[in-house]
Amino acid sequence: MLEPYEARIRTWLEAEPTLSAVTVLQRLMSADPSRFTKKILRTVQLAVRHGARKRRSGSSSTATG
Repeated sequence: MLEPYEARIRTWLEAEPTLSAVTVLQRLMSADPSRFTKKILRTVQLAVRHGARKRRSGSSSTATG
């Protein structure tokens, strides 16, 4: 679901490492309101957490793995 937006999410998180999943979801909802709803918050939380782990370990993997 997030694949088309991985690069955008990664850019946001690199620019603002403390960005919350709620803020990422709000941005996604603004970008494509027909695709993103509050129902996918858990998916976004996992993607943000995974991305943060990857950044700390120095890996260049995607935000959603």
